[in-house]
Amino acid sequence: MKNFLFKKKATGRLAVVFDIGSASVGAALVGLQNDGTPKMFYTTRRDITISKKLTSDALSSEMAKALEKAARDIVREGFSHVRFTFFNIRKPVSIFVTLASPWHVSQVRTIRKKDPRSFRVDEGLIRELILNELNEFRKVHESHLSNHTETKYEIIEGDVLDVRLNRYEVRNPVGKSAHELEMTLFASSAPTDFLNMIENIGRGVFSNADVRFASFTFAFFNAVRDIWHEKREYFLLDVSGEVSDLSLVKDGKLHDTTSFPFGRNTVLRNVSVGLNLSFAETESLLSMYAENRLANFEMHRLKKILSNAGAEWIRLLTKELGNISSHIMLPHDIYLTADMPLRDWFKGILSGAALASVTPNQQPFKVTVLDEKTLEPYCHAGLGVRKDPFLIVETLFLNKKVV
Repeated sequence: MKNFLFKKKATGRLAVVFDIGSASVGAALVGLQNDGTPKMFYTTRRDITISKKLTSDALSSEMAKALEKAARDIVREGFSHVRFTFFNIRKPVSIFVTLASPWHVSQVRTIRKKDPRSFRVDEGLIRELILNELNEFRKVHESHLSNHTETKYEIIEGDVLDVRLNRYEVRNPVGKSAHELEMTLFASSAPTDFLNMIENIGRGVFSNADVRFASFTFAFFNAVRDIWHEKREYFLLDVSGEVSDLSLVKDGKLHDTTSFPFGRNTVLRNVSVGLNLSFAETESLLSMYAENRLANFEMHRLKKILSNAGAEWIRLLTKELGNISSHIMLPHDIYLTADMPLRDWFKGILSGAALASVTPNQQPFKVTVLDEKTLEPYCHAGLGVRKDPFLIVETLFLNKKVV
């Protein structure tokens, strides 16, 4: 299983990209290129069946079913879209799997080394410090989440965000001497058995192709940083099926991450129970609400439930905003990704008056949604290909990272 220690790039690689969330699994057949805009040949998305009572085993089982269906879609329909292109002669030897919450845990960690005597910084020292820190991160995560079972976790990312020597930031510390070394590290991990299950599905469908993992948190950060590079202070907010992930960026660097258990499916459950509807009927109702196609009496009943759900989401979000940005002024900008059909609803809450009291100068947040239109210039798509914003974000990230 490949981990964080890959950096080298390749030219003209055909790859399969999977977006594993807690509401659905997306898949794309893409052409990754070093010195050009990536090309998206085919996309598909399969819903994860929602259960009234959320359990980790049920969610994992339904995710696996959706993943296999999405993979089969690529085989049955995707490959025909690369005929008569530069990528036609190339097999997809790489599968890139991006995990949203709750499938991974991530953290920004600080590594420090101090010595009264000056020491020389070399690649061996940096690698040793990183590996030791990642090992500690993994152990803490296993102890905290496994409830003393035999569950094991594996590191999927360990990226250095910045390096300081004697408290001054440096781009390349190798070969320099210092009394104090400090590195900021983004780390993420996931259960080993879970990663193995995904590998087995991917290799079973795509004939033992190489499988690599990343977190949506880090892909999201990289995409926003590269597109809006002039912005230095902002929040990233990903509202997935079961969880909302919040990240703080300060001085252009990922500063901290947190999450809380409220997502799109939480709202669906509230509406389903409140109006005594099936989940399918609830999704249809919310789609009509998003398109402003409901009758007045239906709108009135739904708005009351959504108001209560929105108040609870605001309460949880406000708490995390305070935790993640204590002792510093909150940024005014939020970059948002969210599942349909509630994407605009979440945007409306964020930019509304209810949250203005916690923002600078008591003004509403400025919210930028990473949707199909916003991301369209950065990733080419074939004729008729659905421009899935989550898959575009991940393709942009992987176009920089792949071996």
